[in-house]
Amino acid sequence: MTEATLRTAVYNCVNAVTNIGLVYDYERFVVDWSAYLDLFKTTVSSTVQIRGWTIGLQKIDAEQTVIKHRTWREYTYKIRGYMGLDDSAATEKTAAALAETVINALDDDTTIHAQTAHVGPASLT
Repeated sequence: MTEATLRTAVYNCVNAVTNIGLVYDYERFVVDWSAYLDLFKTTVSSTVQIRGWTIGLQKIDAEQTVIKHRTWREYTYKIRGYMGLDDSAATEKTAAALAETVINALDDDTTIHAQTAHVGPASLT
């Protein structure tokens, strides 16, 4: 699986999560903070809010194998969630639940796991 194919599979998996917000398959960069927040402004349950995710390639490791002198590549993605927090609504808990849902979706995704030699478990840092 190429990096582009894997990135698309990760994007499709994250984007399929209910009420996930806006998902981008790359890191977004803008100079103006309000323009940056506008990239993640969406409506969830009739409420306009900041809720979105980016998928960025963090690193590529390579390993030479003895069998057929093949090189295996390990892609590490950093998936970042953005959410406007409201202390009175305890939205930090909503953000944590969404993050856990994304992790579970990635761990359960058959497309990602079927087309790659090794996929480690998703984790939250």
